[in-house]
Amino acid sequence: MGAHGTPPNGRIDVALQRLSHASQLGLLLLAIFGYFYTVLPIYQKSLLDEEIAKKTLELRAMENRLAQTEAQLSGREAEFKALTKRVDELRTTADAARQKLGQAQAEMGKLKGAVQSQYSELRPRLLRDFQSLARSECGEKTLGETPFAECVERKVLSSPVLASLTASDRDILMRVVRSKGTAVDAALADHRSSIARRKQGAEQQARDAQMRCEQMKTTEEYKDRMKKISIDYECNVGASNAQSERLKIQIDDMFAGEKVLSPHLSAIVKEFFSAL
Repeated sequence: MGAHGTPPNGRIDVALQRLSHASQLGLLLLAIFGYFYTVLPIYQKSLLDEEIAKKTLELRAMENRLAQTEAQLSGREAEFKALTKRVDELRTTADAARQKLGQAQAEMGKLKGAVQSQYSELRPRLLRDFQSLARSECGEKTLGETPFAECVERKVLSSPVLASLTASDRDILMRVVRSKGTAVDAALADHRSSIARRKQGAEQQARDAQMRCEQMKTTEEYKDRMKKISIDYECNVGASNAQSERLKIQIDDMFAGEKVLSPHLSAIVKEFFSAL
């Protein structure tokens, strides 16, 4: 036994036991050290690699969408420019046609004085001139100012172009015009109302598109570069659609009035010849 009454073997056991505890603690510390400096970094790197791969795929997808958006926007701009050019061409053509019509009417007025003896052959041309004058002088542009029958009597039958029309033919023609006047006034009023409704709808469409655009630009998504491009494209498409609708209405307003009036004028001429 030792000096303090502890057997030597007991002290060895105690030392071994303490050594065992110390080794377990060391292994625990080593395991913790290995986790933080080997396993955890590898796991974090794997997560980062996966996230980078996802972001790369998303970036490529957004780049493809961006390219498609830019192509579509270019197409819409080209379509708008073509439509605007077409409107300008139609205006030029209409002005030239009106000018030629005025010249032709003036020339016809001179010729009619020399062909009084051939009135039976001249009458159909006079009636065509009547239709042309009625369309230009008493169409949709005079709606709300003068009834159709009154306009024909004041502006059409008094024109030098129809100076060769005999008094009896004037009376017959005026009688037919009065019988058809109410229907013509109603048709022209319906046409103008339709144009007004379409214009109002187009303006409301433009306001709605502008309001949606302004609302989208105030969102958090607009701060994102890719989403900003998409929102800007949608805004441009909305504005382009509204402008295209305005141009279509303008074209219809320029030419549809004649289409509304022409069938009634044809019916007037047909009834005139039946009454001869």
